[in-house]
Amino acid sequence: MDECPRCQGSLEELSLGDVSTVSCPHCEYADIPVEHESVPETPESWRDALNRFYEETVPKVDPVEVESAPNANEEPEPIARED
Repeated sequence: MDECPRCQGSLEELSLGDVSTVSCPHCEYADIPVEHESVPETPESWRDALNRFYEETVPKVDPVEVESAPNANEEPEPIARED
């Protein structure tokens, strides 16, 4: 293959080790087989995405019991204003 099947330009041979292929510097054709059809993935729901995010990023820690201050249930005394 001396001529590009797309643009009829001259082809360059590219090789790496025992493998070689041809490429067109004009239209960027490459003689590499590819699959252009793909199977669409099932979309991830927002709930699943957020759950995955929190599972991966939020550190897993045991809840710590917080002791209340001795006077936590009492009403605070009002502060007198100075006019």
